[in-house]
Amino acid sequence: MISVVIIVELLVEYTTSLAKLTAGILPRRQGDGNFNCYDALPDNGKVIVAESILPVLPDSSLMTKEVVHMDCLMLAHNPGGKERTEKEFEALAKGSGFQGFQVVCRAYGTHIMEFLKKI
Repeated sequence: MISVVIIVELLVEYTTSLAKLTAGILPRRQGDGNFNCYDALPDNGKVIVAESILPVLPDSSLMTKEVVHMDCLMLAHNPGGKERTEKEFEALAKGSGFQGFQVVCRAYGTHIMEFLKKI
């Protein structure tokens, strides 16, 4: 649990957008406080992401309602912000150079995902 907290704090500290962090939009040098996490990882490294995942087909469950509500809040308060489906998270990971993606577990509407640099 400590590693998840550290990763989440790093993600918040270095960027407001997971897409910017993993897609390499930030400078690749480490001297100015911004860096690309893919490049900073060792070959066997991984990024741990704790996020909600939108269901592909909406339903009336409480969890779905909560995720959709968060999606609306993110859009209202963060231009371009949105929740993603599992396939969108996988595409984000693979498009950023990560070879592996997996959802490790889910609890109370939060999914723990791993973006693996090498399989």
